[in-house]
Amino acid sequence: MTVYKQKTDSGRETVRLRLTETKLADLTIREVKGEPVTAKCCKVLIHKIAPDGLSFLTYLRFPVSRDYKLQICLSLSGQPIQAGGQVISRKKQENLYLYDLLFVDLSLSKLALVRLLNETLIRQSPRQARIHQMYRRMSR
Repeated sequence: MTVYKQKTDSGRETVRLRLTETKLADLTIREVKGEPVTAKCCKVLIHKIAPDGLSFLTYLRFPVSRDYKLQICLSLSGQPIQAGGQVISRKKQENLYLYDLLFVDLSLSKLALVRLLNETLIRQSPRQARIHQMYRRMSR
């Protein structure tokens, strides 16, 4: 399990959780320049996830632009999640591309997503579950 911190545009830090289990998601293009489009789905590999976005790997090459939105569907702790987002960065990694996707809309609240991420974190690192429980008690 690896946890990364990343600064947002407002200067705040968000925690990005690197998934230790292979997590696949369905990706499609949802709209271009505000107009809805119909496109085929493809599988992508989720690399990291945070309350404000995620990073994924694919063989497809998307432009870094706010002119279009992608739709990503995945499951965390048995809970299906649909999120629309915009590609904010692209990096080449061997024969794949690593993208950062900024969430524009989610099928659930950010608080619910944070809870799912916390459950995932605890499941990935069972030895640290006691520490998380102590932090939870202290923050009440």
